Amino acid sequence: MATYTTAIGFNAGSAALPADSLNKVHRVEITLDFPKIIAARAAAGLTALAASDILEILPVPAGSIVSNVGMVVTTAAGVTSTLSIGDGSSQVGYLAATTVNSTGTSGGVPVLSSATLGLFAPTLSGGKTYAAADTIDVTLGTAVPAAAVVRVFAVLIDLN
Repeated sequence: MATYTTAIGFNAGSAALPADSLNKVHRVEITLDFPKIIAARAAAGLTALAASDILEILPVPAGSIVSNVGMVVTTAAGVTSTLSIGDGSSQVGYLAATTVNSTGTSGGVPVLSSATLGLFAPTLSGGKTYAAADTIDVTLGTAVPAAAVVRVFAVLIDLN
């Protein structure tokens, strides 16, 4: 059996031979400005947010891998509060009870601490493949983070 090191007739996808039209890795994010969310809900006559409520924040298309999820707290909560990040099957799959009591930035660069920036999930640390469409969700902890502004991000890989 021979091993061929040339890519004659196919694209090997190496750094020297990039996979054409296959830029399928995407970073998505959303900023949750809780003062604005609370005000908008009140203005619309909707039920006020409460502890243990779940917000569906980022859509995940079918045929995707979510390889990384995290958050950066840009404005502290003002009360002792945590957020968990997961999906429809595991509400704490990506980040479990992560504090939003202090900011996660230092000089504009995220502080890489488990208290303010979560980068690999407790239960989904290797990523998760989604055969069906789903959402990345935020679950409010013991108190609504009424003053918090939090940026939540995810890295998605399109398998389609």
